[in-house]
Amino acid sequence: HAGRPGPLLHVGELLGGVGINTAHEMGHKKDSLERWLAKITLAQTLYGHFYIEHNRGHHVRVATPEDPASSRVGENIYFFHYRSILGSLRSAWTIERRRLARRGKSVWTLRNDVLNAWLMTLVLFTGLVVAVSIPLVLAMIFAVMHYFGIGLHKISLGALVLALGGLGFALMLLVIFRPQGILGSKKELTFVR
Repeated sequence: HAGRPGPLLHVGELLGGVGINTAHEMGHKKDSLERWLAKITLAQTLYGHFYIEHNRGHHVRVATPEDPASSRVGENIYFFHYRSILGSLRSAWTIERRRLARRGKSVWTLRNDVLNAWLMTLVLFTGLVVAVSIPLVLAMIFAVMHYFGIGLHKISLGALVLALGGLGFALMLLVIFRPQGILGSKKELTFVR
């Protein structure tokens, strides 16, 4: 409900916390399937870099000033929360940059585990959007056909596919350009030049 975002945020935080804790434990396993499942779980929470930072950063520097996942003595919980999240991302990127440099590789490669984590998140959420969009687009097509009195026996499969593609393209443009008032402000997509 738009008027009460609290319950929605609470459920999201709860599920994200459970997912991250589960992924944390699976990330310590020797079995490659369990480690891969840890990455998939973290991708759902937009926290894929945790796999790199926690295993190759936190365990090496635990309880030192260099460890973003260790709180400082007397540190406020809210300050620690944000410092830990941003510091973990920075740390994971640095760990990967150094690892790739030792191998003579650029940071901009698919061998970069941080980029892989982001790509996994992108693929998961793109799949979710497609999985939800197809039934919605089909429902819209059939509603328009019904409104205009067009039965399925009167339309060719090719025309149906073109209509589906057209509506899918329109939805994609709607998501990309986000007209103000429908999905948020266009300023949110402004890039720094």
